[in-house]
Amino acid sequence: MEKESATIILRTVNCAVGDVTNNSWTFRQVDLRKAIGTIYNQYDHFKLCLTSFGSGSVTITNADDRTVNIYMSMSNCYWVSSGYDVSTNNRTQNCLITTADLNSGSGRSINYTGEIGVLFKKPESGITDITIYYRRCSDDSINGAQAYANAVLCFSVYGVQVDGKN
Repeated sequence: MEKESATIILRTVNCAVGDVTNNSWTFRQVDLRKAIGTIYNQYDHFKLCLTSFGSGSVTITNADDRTVNIYMSMSNCYWVSSGYDVSTNNRTQNCLITTADLNSGSGRSINYTGEIGVLFKKPESGITDITIYYRRCSDDSINGAQAYANAVLCFSVYGVQVDGKN
């Protein structure tokens, strides 16, 4: 059975200068109606699946800064199947989308197979700010001094029927 899907590609180089730190990138005013296309109006919930990740070359001197959890947050959206922080026992607007071992001195490319992803409820307005950020796997902290290279993240988006509703 074929599933209708859309593709969203986020290139961190496309973020405005004021929306970038050493380890986070914010894409402002993303129009999900346009990004997802015709299936946006057919569903209230969507599954977001990371299909590939690539980053440029960067020097990483601290070994703990090399292996990172890559998180995503989306304003005006509600994560249905993720976004829970066990340390605070609360839901968050942050969602772990992958873990990556970044190579110091060279780029990194990862292709994902399967349909493992996260479920979110679409925003009423169709507009969201998307932030991608890295946290160290070793202690879930951010080393603000470590500058990471620009990256590209490719996602497949599928409409999902929840509780008998589209």
